[in-house]
Amino acid sequence: MGDLDLLGYVEPIGAYEQVVKGADRVSTPFGEIFVISLDDLIRIKRHVGRPKDLLALQQLEAIKQIRNEKRS
Repeated sequence: MGDLDLLGYVEPIGAYEQVVKGADRVSTPFGEIFVISLDDLIRIKRHVGRPKDLLALQQLEAIKQIRNEKRS
C-alpha cells in the first residue's frame, strides 16, 4: 500500500510528544491515527536538505498551495 515511517525522534521537531501536538487525525478502517502535519513535514524536509528531500519539498509546497487555494 505504500511506505510507512515510524520514528521515535524527528529533527528539528523532537520526540513523539512534540510531533503529535501538530499532527492531523485521520480515520482509517482500523481506527483513527495521527499523521504528521503538512507544515511539520515541510519543516523537516527543509531542515534535512538532502536532494531527495528538496525534491519532495517542492511537491509538498505545491500541495500546500493547492490546499490554501481551496480554502480561499
